[in-house]
Amino acid sequence: MEHLSTTDLHNNLKSILDRVNADRQPISIGRGGGKEIVLLDGEDYRSIMETLYLLQDPANAQHLKLGMRQHQDGQRLTIDVATYLD
Repeated sequence: MEHLSTTDLHNNLKSILDRVNADRQPISIGRGGGKEIVLLDGEDYRSIMETLYLLQDPANAQHLKLGMRQHQDGQRLTIDVATYLD
């Protein structure tokens, strides 16, 4: 992940925001006291939040993990999520 200072962000705000959207790579902005802010594309943020929500239910998390494992093992090229939407 790219790390920038608040000065860099201030001086190049538009181009940095454009880059986050185009490259879909988060950028961290260092702040005083060891704190930081992470700039993230809105679509990526919503995807992360949806995944966290879905993983809160242990049964749903198991279904998702099984589907991902099957996909990684080449057993499935696509995952039909309709059966898990009850």
